[in-house]
Amino acid sequence: MKYSKQFYREQCAGSLRSAREVVPLILELVKPRSVVDVGCGVGTWLSVFREHGVQDVLGLDGPHVSPDMLMIPREVFQPVDLARPAPVILVLLSTRTS
Repeated sequence: MKYSKQFYREQCAGSLRSAREVVPLILELVKPRSVVDVGCGVGTWLSVFREHGVQDVLGLDGPHVSPDMLMIPREVFQPVDLARPAPVILVLLSTRTS
């Protein structure tokens, strides 16, 4: 599904509030060194991970996402066709030991 700029503007504040509540809990439990967000929209959640020191992030979403709306650096956003079938999604968590 392709979302408009208006959609992202309207949902941004709520998404940011949610991320600021949940991301610290994730960091406490998992302690990730990197985060990939598939379907990241404008990168709201990734921006909060960056606020908490996780700089190695990658956001994936459709080419309809306007680069001028991104909340993450453009170089960590990759437009992809998310409508393309993906038979297997493998998630590997890499955690800090220190």
